[in-house]
Amino acid sequence: GYFVTYQITKRVASDGHFDVCRFYKRRFKRLYPVLIAMLVLTTAYITLFAHPLLHHIKATIITNLLWVYNWWEVKNGQSYFDQFNGASPFTHLWTLGVEAQFYVLWPLILLGLMRLFNKKWVKRIVLLLAILSALEMALLYDPANINRVYYGTDTRAFSLLLGAWLGLVWPVDRLRRNLVRSDVRMLNGIGSAAIIITVFGF
Repeated sequence: GYFVTYQITKRVASDGHFDVCRFYKRRFKRLYPVLIAMLVLTTAYITLFAHPLLHHIKATIITNLLWVYNWWEVKNGQSYFDQFNGASPFTHLWTLGVEAQFYVLWPLILLGLMRLFNKKWVKRIVLLLAILSALEMALLYDPANINRVYYGTDTRAFSLLLGAWLGLVWPVDRLRRNLVRSDVRMLNGIGSAAIIITVFGF
C-alpha cells in the first residue's frame, strides 16, 4: 500500500500522469509466472501423492488464475486455522487474490480521488476508508465462521489502506535521513511495543 501509493503520487507529480496499463503489465508479469508454476507443480504433486486434496481442484485453479480465490474461499473454503481436516496447499493463495485486486483497483481509486480532491482531502478520505474497512471487519466478525472477514478483500483492505495513507503523509523521499536520538528512541519504543503486542496476540 505504501510503495504503490508513493509510486503513483510521485509519477503524477513529476510527469502529470500515471500509466495504469504499464503498471498492470509490470505487476502481473511479476505475479503470473510464479503463480502458474506453483499451481502446476503442486497439482502434479497432489495428483501423484495426495489424491484427497484434488477436491475442488478445477475451481481452485480457475479462481486463482482470475485472482478471485479469496472470495471462493469465503463461500467454499475451510477456515484458515482449521489444520485438523487436512490443510489445502492452496489455502495461503488467498493473499495473492487480495494483492492482485488491490493492484487493479487502487490506482484507479487513488487517481480518481486525486482528480476530484486536493491533497489534504485525499489523505483524509484514504484514512477514512481504512477505518471503515476495519469497522466492517469488526461488524461482520462471526466466531462460528471467520472466513468472510478473514478472506474478504474489503475487510482486509484496512491494512493496505493504512500503508497507502502513510505513503501520502510520509512519502519516502520526504523522510529525514538523520534522526535525532530522541526520535530514534521513540521509534524503537514503538517497534518494541508492536512486537510485544503481536506476540501477545499470537
